[in-house]
Amino acid sequence: MKKMALVIVALVFQLLSAATFAEPTTGKVKILNVRPYHNTTGGPTDVYIVINSVSLCGTNTYKIPMAWGGAKESVAAAMAAVVAGRDVQIEIDNAGCGTPAWTTNVQSIYLW
Repeated sequence: MKKMALVIVALVFQLLSAATFAEPTTGKVKILNVRPYHNTTGGPTDVYIVINSVSLCGTNTYKIPMAWGGAKESVAAAMAAVVAGRDVQIEIDNAGCGTPAWTTNVQSIYLW
């Protein structure tokens, strides 16, 4: 019984420590639209997502840089959330808020 309690306590601490190290993340929100925006300088396209409330960095618009690894998966998650009407949480990049705020980069998207 003591071993089981120890395992449960260890799992709780593991879960809490993972949440502590996560980058800033919005509360649960809805994605209103997903907008590919072509780069006029010839670089990769960026994809902007707009959520239903102003949140991190004082904005409701965040950018997925398509030059980043995993960007296609992030866009797919965003589009799936729109189609399914699911809530998401947006985790921003550890570089922090962009200037202007709507250029803040998305690091990951949690589907709920």
